[in-house]
Amino acid sequence: MAALIPKYPQLEALKNRDLFTSGKLMGMYGVIWNDDLDIEADTVYEDGVTVRTEKPAENIMTAFCKGRKSSG
Repeated sequence: MAALIPKYPQLEALKNRDLFTSGKLMGMYGVIWNDDLDIEADTVYEDGVTVRTEKPAENIMTAFCKGRKSSG
């Protein structure tokens, strides 16, 4: 998400870890944090950057994929 902050300054609020971890999947379409802050999966896919972590489950796209699968 940090890579998207320069393009979408409203995401700056997600530097607050409590807010970031409070995000909920919007079905298979993205993540919503509150009435003012959400992001679509397509935006992350198209504008984001691939980030490799030691724990693949920490990769946001992995989380989106799991959410899409569980939503059918």
